Amino acid sequence: MFKLLNLGTVLLMGLVCQVTLAQITITSPQERIIYQRNSNNQTKIEIAGYVTSCVDRVQFRLVPLKSNPTAAALGTPIPLEGWSDLISTTTCGNFSNNVTVNGGWYRLELRSIKDESVMSTSQIEHVGVGEVFIVAGQSNATGGDANVSGPGASEDAVSSVNFQNVPIQKYTDIQLPCPEYVHLDQDTQTAPFGNYAWCWGTFGDKMVQKLGVPVMIFNAGWSSTGLWNWKESIDYQNPTPTISPFGYTFPDGLPFGHLRLTLNHYISQLGVRAILWHQGESDNIAERSKDDYYNDLKTIINESRTLSGKPDLAWLISRASRFTIDSETRIWQPVIDAQNAISGLGSPEERVSNVFPGPDTDPYFTPEYRSDEIHFSGTGLAFLAELWSDQMNEAFFEGSKPYVSNPSPNITIELTGNEVQYTAEAGWNEYSWLPANDCQNSLSSDRQWKPSPGLYRLKSMDGNRNIVYSPILYNPSSTPLPVILASFTAEVVAEKYIQLSWITTSEVNVSHFEIEKSHNAVDFERIGSIDSKSRNSSVLKYDFSDISKQFENNYYRLKIIDNDGSYSYSRKVNINFKPLIDIRIFPNPASDFITIESTNNLGEIEIYNLKGELIQRESIQAESHQLPINTLPSGLYILKSRYGSANFLKL
Repeated sequence: MFKLLNLGTVLLMGLVCQVTLAQITITSPQERIIYQRNSNNQTKIEIAGYVTSCVDRVQFRLVPLKSNPTAAALGTPIPLEGWSDLISTTTCGNFSNNVTVNGGWYRLELRSIKDESVMSTSQIEHVGVGEVFIVAGQSNATGGDANVSGPGASEDAVSSVNFQNVPIQKYTDIQLPCPEYVHLDQDTQTAPFGNYAWCWGTFGDKMVQKLGVPVMIFNAGWSSTGLWNWKESIDYQNPTPTISPFGYTFPDGLPFGHLRLTLNHYISQLGVRAILWHQGESDNIAERSKDDYYNDLKTIINESRTLSGKPDLAWLISRASRFTIDSETRIWQPVIDAQNAISGLGSPEERVSNVFPGPDTDPYFTPEYRSDEIHFSGTGLAFLAELWSDQMNEAFFEGSKPYVSNPSPNITIELTGNEVQYTAEAGWNEYSWLPANDCQNSLSSDRQWKPSPGLYRLKSMDGNRNIVYSPILYNPSSTPLPVILASFTAEVVAEKYIQLSWITTSEVNVSHFEIEKSHNAVDFERIGSIDSKSRNSSVLKYDFSDISKQFENNYYRLKIIDNDGSYSYSRKVNINFKPLIDIRIFPNPASDFITIESTNNLGEIEIYNLKGELIQRESIQAESHQLPINTLPSGLYILKSRYGSANFLKL
């Protein structure tokens, strides 16, 4: 919480006299953020912002929202009705206070009052208190390997962060952008390494409907990972190579590093209920023993608790091992025995505390659930989501311990001579003062700092390397301020074009936005421009439709140009574009030939094995083609074309 000391009318008269219209801006919470609730269905939310002229008080209200049009509103308003004081004393700049909020999905509204008149208003459309989950494991946890995603969430109150560590960087090189929370759509790359919604959009829907609170989902899974890959990558400071069962050597500190990032970076901000673990198929291939699997998983669970400072962090362990070996689908009982033992379905002395049984997935392997007998697909993804949702029962919620968000450090703001000085409270291991929209560009690492006019935030790190960001801080000036981007997203509309949307919560002296596009995240070109809608309004929404030629991977950024010609860039957003042309293979499984069909000329197709090796390439100028496969060894293959990918099983 901010402590505003000696930052009264003297400072404001000197620096804000040229701001002609009073404005209130919300800097915390962020749009679509969801905080983990405690066992009493509550948590404390820091509501913060700034005003551009002195006001007598700042008031707030939280209005419950419906997650879908046919449902009741989620949550109980705090206060029960009307407005309540957030700050009840004269305020001339930054303000902050903590408010206890019940589980629910809300619109947050703020207003400033002077001489009993409303001076300005602002609002955040979606703020949630509910359940936060981390997914980890291999391909049935995260998709990938050319497997088609399930749908995005249909409930409004399902969120994630759209970021994927691609191109893949080793753990110590990963640079996470400032977190921006988005609706979990089908193509959302669920941070830090999820490919798309997979089954988790449907799972989020089921949990919202079941619990009556919003849900946040992160995905740290990685396809084709053996349990030993997770254990061997724990020590990122003294890394040793870890190799998948298919011969892939993981970058230093990965795959475990993605789980580490999630816990230290995102979960520290939000809190968490549990880690959902679906893994074991690769350990079937390696024919791991029960003791080896049990001991490795116990080590991973304990490390996740130690590194995050959450000793009772809950885990749900799926019973999963099914894979196709020598053309026969099989389970591997030692892996199942270890998963049962660690989650309390074996002998009591083997259970690890606060570990719970997830779904038993191995019995469901026919084409109804998995087209290749390995990966859930089609309606099987909805079934997998239901299996996970069913395990979120009363016993789990009563037995698991939720962890709420870590509070941001107190910051004292005071006037020293003619300079403003920020002072962060002692007790944190590292401090980093940042520009408002750039979470990597450190301006100072001192606990005390004298900023130039502008907008800033503080990134603090505790002894567990948990990171907490402060709300954005306003150092007033008559010069242009950076735009505060509440969100910047891209989505494919009707499989025809890409829609870009962004929301700003502060614009002063902004001229216009230029939209830039790239196919490689390096070489950008201008594709459009939109004028700023206002110089003083607090919450502004923009949309831009890109109907130009689309690439498989499309990268966008905003060039934000001020009236004086100076400019800055937004973060980059990435979205895949898949045309409305599908590809199907039948019969599947097959032994002698497969028929490939599409709604357009197939063009060049490629067939890969599970090691990623190119086996065969064909050029087909027809919509249907019969391809002999009798010379291929038995096993699972991936067929890729310009219209998409599909798996087939050679018997």
